[in-house]
Amino acid sequence: MTATLGQLAQLVNGTVVGDANAVIQAARPLQEAQSGDITFLEKVDKLPALSASQAGAAVVPLGVLLQDRNLIQVADPL
Repeated sequence: MTATLGQLAQLVNGTVVGDANAVIQAARPLQEAQSGDITFLEKVDKLPALSASQAGAAVVPLGVLLQDRNLIQVADPL
C-alpha cells in the first residue's frame, strides 16, 4: 500500500513540513528505512541518526525541523 505524506499526516493529526505529495511505500525503523519509507523519531537526541538515515520522511515531535527531510510533526510520535 502506498500513501502520500499528506494523507498520512491527516491520519495522525499531524502537520507536514516538506512535500505533502511525497509517496510513502512502507514504515520502517530508523536503522532500516530507505528513500520511500517513513520512520519516526521519538526523542530529539536521535536527530543526528535521522539526518544520517536514508528515510524519505519521519514522524517527529512538534517543533523538530530537518532541512533535507520531509516530516510530519505531531504531539506524540509514538
